[in-house]
Amino acid sequence: MQSRSLIESVERDIIDILIKTINFMNAGDLIKRVVRREDSKVIIRGRYRFKVGSRNRLYVIGFGKASGAMAEAIEELLTDMITEGFVIIPRGLKRRYHTRRIKLYEAIHPLPSEANITSAMKVLDIVREAGKDDIIIALISGGGSSLLTLPRPGITLDDVRIITELLMKAGGFSRLKLSRVYLK
Repeated sequence: MQSRSLIESVERDIIDILIKTINFMNAGDLIKRVVRREDSKVIIRGRYRFKVGSRNRLYVIGFGKASGAMAEAIEELLTDMITEGFVIIPRGLKRRYHTRRIKLYEAIHPLPSEANITSAMKVLDIVREAGKDDIIIALISGGGSSLLTLPRPGITLDDVRIITELLMKAGGFSRLKLSRVYLK
C-alpha cells in the first residue's frame, strides 16, 4: 500500500515538472522574457538594442507552428512601433491568436500548397520593401521550412510535395529538412 502512494506521489511530481516545463517553453512567454521596450528602443536579451524612430521602420515576419504565439506577444510589447507584420501559421490556428498590426496567414503543414507559396511571397515582399535602416524581427519556429515554401525556378509545387511525401514515409526527417533547403 505504501509503494502505491509513493508511485502516485512520483507520478504527480512528474506531471508537475512536465506542466512547468511546457509553460516555461511557451513561445509567447519566451518572447516576453527576452524582448523589452524602453521608450523608442527595442532591447533583445539585454544585449541587442534597436532604436525605432522617424528614420527607420520596424517589420515583423514569421513562420512556424509557434509563430502565432510569438507574433501575439511581440505585438503586445511593440504595437505602435510595428509598421507591418506578416506571419505564416498552420491552417486552423488563426482563431487562437489576436493581432491587429501583424497579419496572420494560414498555410498547410507538412505538405505545402499554393497557400504556402502565396504567403511566402508576401514575406519576401516585406523583406524587399525594408530599407537599409529598417529593422526586421523574424519569428521562426518548428514547421517553418514547410510553411515558408517558395520553390526555385524550374521546381514545381508538385515536385516539392512528392519529395516531401517520400522522405516523410522513409522517416528521413533530417533529409527532409535538407531537401527543403535545396528545393527553395
